[in-house]
Amino acid sequence: MFSERLKRTRKANNLKQKDVAQSLSLDRSTYAGYETGKNKPSFEKLMELANLFNVSIDYLLGRTDNPLLLKITYEIEEDFDLYTLRVNEDLSVFGKYMAMETEDKQAVVEFIEARVLFHENNNNKK
Repeated sequence: MFSERLKRTRKANNLKQKDVAQSLSLDRSTYAGYETGKNKPSFEKLMELANLFNVSIDYLLGRTDNPLLLKITYEIEEDFDLYTLRVNEDLSVFGKYMAMETEDKQAVVEFIEARVLFHENNNNKK
C-alpha cells in the first residue's frame, strides 16, 4: 500500500524520483526502493515525505484515503453537526481534487480564479 501510494502521490505532484530523492538527501536508488517496497523509509524520512507532498503520514501509510492534512481553522459554530457536515464535505471535495490529473486541477483553479474575479468586480460596482 505504502509503495503504491507514494508513487501515485509523487506522480500527482509531477515530480521525478530523482527530484524527491534530492529533496530528501537520498540516492535515487534508495528512494526508488521505497516505491518498489524493497526499502522502507525511517520515521524521519516518512515525515519529510509527508511534508514534501503536503499530505498526512496516515495517507502515505494507507490508514486513510484522504490526503488532506487536518489543519482546519474553521471557527466552531454553535451547531456542531452543521460544522462537522461542512468539514466532511470540504475534505471530500479536496480528496477528489487531489485525485485529478494535473490539467484537470489547472482547469479547476482557473475556474475558481474566474469566479473570484467576477465576485470582486460585482462587489466593486456596489
